Amino acid sequence: MVEVGTVFRNRNIFVHGRRAAPPRILSDPTPIEGGVEFALPLWMLGVMTAPAPGRIRPRNPPHAAPLCRNTIEETDMESQPLFVTPQTYARALNVLGEKITVLADRAATQGYEVFLQQGPEGSGPPPHTHEWDESFYVFAGHVEFNCNGTTLAATAGAFVHFPAGTVHSFRCGPGGVEMLSITSHTSQAANLFTAIDHEASSMPPDVPKLVEIGTRYGARLGV
Repeated sequence: MVEVGTVFRNRNIFVHGRRAAPPRILSDPTPIEGGVEFALPLWMLGVMTAPAPGRIRPRNPPHAAPLCRNTIEETDMESQPLFVTPQTYARALNVLGEKITVLADRAATQGYEVFLQQGPEGSGPPPHTHEWDESFYVFAGHVEFNCNGTTLAATAGAFVHFPAGTVHSFRCGPGGVEMLSITSHTSQAANLFTAIDHEASSMPPDVPKLVEIGTRYGARLGV
C-alpha cells in the first residue's frame, strides 16, 4: 500500500502519441530533485484543460445560472460564467451505489466536467479505463484507489490524478467518502453516468449492460 504523499515516476504512459504525466496522489508538498512539487489548486484545472480555440460552444444547461453578463457581444464561440448552489443541483445519479451530482458538464464549461461524488462503504467502480483524464480531491472519509495493481490510500485533503488510458478503480472505506472529481475536455463522463443511472442502476450490476454503455461513451471495463 502506498501512503498519501507518494509521487510515482516509474511508469511512462502515452496519450495521443505524447508522454503523459504518471498517476500521482498528493496532499502535502513533495520534495523532488531540483525543487518541490505541489498539488495544483482545483481552479487551475479549468485553465489546463481548456478546449482548443475554434470549438463550437453550446449554451449552458437549464439548471446552470449565469454569474454575470459578458461585456462584449455574446456569440456561439463564448461560454458563460457558471454558478450553482446545493439548491440548484441536478438530481444525484445512482452509479454503482454512488451518488454522483453533475456540477458542470461539457455543455456548461465547453471543456472539462466536474462532479460531486458521495459513496457509502464498499461502493466504487471495478477496474476500468477511459479516453479522458480524471482527477479526484477527497473532502471527507477514506477511499482506496487502485492504479495498475498499486493501492493508493487517500483521506481528506488528498488529490489523485489518472491520465487518459490508465487502468484504475476505487473502493470507499468505512463511513463512506465524499470527493470532487474533474475530467478533461475529451470527457464523456456525464453522459456515461447518466446512462448508467437510467439503464443499469440496479445492484448487483448488470455487467454486460455496463460494458455496452461503456463502449458507447469511450470507457472499458476489466482492462
